[in-house]
Amino acid sequence: MTLRLSRIRRVDPWSAAKVAGALGALAGLIKGVLLLAALLLWGGLIAATFPQSGLAGLAGPGVVVIGVLVLVFAPLAGAAIGFVFGSVAAFLANLALGFAGGLELELEIE
Repeated sequence: MTLRLSRIRRVDPWSAAKVAGALGALAGLIKGVLLLAALLLWGGLIAATFPQSGLAGLAGPGVVVIGVLVLVFAPLAGAAIGFVFGSVAAFLANLALGFAGGLELELEIE
């Protein structure tokens, strides 16, 4: 078991942006699924509460269409936002790493 001192001097903005975009897409997908579940429950509640109104007929198909749109656009929006903020974070990290001289890590090699 050997200890080795390593130093991080720079973060690749493209790599950080890709990882942050993928994490944003995953978070958007989870949010989309949860929102779809809430929309389906809400549509069912409207249909059950107001069975004679025009809302009951629109609650089913309208909620499904909105839910599908949410499932498509929430991961896309999360990926775009994550990509942009990941690249900004890498830029700021590179400024801080340059100012501080890097980040030292102690790694154990077996």
